[in-house]
Amino acid sequence: MNPAAATASTQPGTTNFHETATSKSKNGRHAKGHSFLSSKFSKFKNATRHPNSKRKSKQLKKRQQFTMNRFPVVDLAPDGKYIYKDWSEDEASLLLKDFGVEPECDNNLSNYHIIDTQKEDTQSSKELGNKNCLAFGNDGTFIFGKVSPRQATESMGNHSKATKVRHFLKKILKLKPNIGRGDERNGVRTSYKLFGFRKDPKSTNLGDYTFKAGVQSNVCEDMNLQAAKLCRDIEVASSRIGNGLPEANAYKNIQDHLNVPSLSSLAPPKKLDNTTDKGKKAGLATALAIGVDYWSKSQTDSDYYFTSLSALSPGSEQHGDDLYYFCFPGYKVAVPIRSGDVILFNPLVTHCCSNPRYRGSYIFSCYVSKKTVLTQAANELDAHQSHQSVN
Repeated sequence: MNPAAATASTQPGTTNFHETATSKSKNGRHAKGHSFLSSKFSKFKNATRHPNSKRKSKQLKKRQQFTMNRFPVVDLAPDGKYIYKDWSEDEASLLLKDFGVEPECDNNLSNYHIIDTQKEDTQSSKELGNKNCLAFGNDGTFIFGKVSPRQATESMGNHSKATKVRHFLKKILKLKPNIGRGDERNGVRTSYKLFGFRKDPKSTNLGDYTFKAGVQSNVCEDMNLQAAKLCRDIEVASSRIGNGLPEANAYKNIQDHLNVPSLSSLAPPKKLDNTTDKGKKAGLATALAIGVDYWSKSQTDSDYYFTSLSALSPGSEQHGDDLYYFCFPGYKVAVPIRSGDVILFNPLVTHCCSNPRYRGSYIFSCYVSKKTVLTQAANELDAHQSHQSVN
């Protein structure tokens, strides 16, 4: 298959994941991967449209499982801010001095539009439990979608499963080293661990995130499997929204052609809704980040697809409480995150999480790493050129 010429046209309200993610990759193997992707996938773009055009599939339209919200840009310089939530009504709240940061006084949530799907007035609680919530900019930019509580629970499980996940998390905090991505994103945290695939620092191939020295291989395999299951559950829930967006198929084409690995694919398929099929396997994210007591500055990420996010309380007694507020400062919009909630958000839109409510709170993000995709693209190009030279 001969490379086709790239077409880089961009419509109003459209963001090109591929262009944005590779704008700084002008040299070396990443540039090689960028060139290969451009030639093979000229239409790889985040075709964000008006939510009432073709953004939802016909099936989702028919089932009417979405509520829509649209917001104007309010803050033209939203990056680099800590958004503060005053949890002072709770004795277990984390204090500002625990983090050693001082957010600007106007960066508190009192100035934000809070979208809480569990507290907004609707016709009935049954209707509320079935509704996914989508948020767009006035220009049609996809900001985020929050999976309905009922559908999130179907994938993420109940209190009993959350207890098992906490047990796994306590283990990995001892077995995994902290990774600098949390610091690079200007966040403060107690722990920041990564699972999944990355460029091997000692070669041009892909490898996985390592454990501390001395951890037995069978323990590593079990921990990787548990992480893959957690990533799978989050992705299956977020796919309720993602599968209705055009960007999903765009990235799946890249993933299939380049054989980009996904963390979720290491886990068995997920069966949902008591259906007779073999289950759903999302399998897009290349990595899972686990943060403890994480509080990030507002930022954008040059990832290759939307990010799936969830959270978990440190104990079962806080399971139903708000743990974080996930914020989009450019639009002055925030959404509360409780244990087992799942959102899908656009990493190219400025975002951040607030300070957590409780010490020991967990926050998870499943994302498609730019470096991982470009590394795999460069390797595929090498293999293609090697095959041609042999023939």
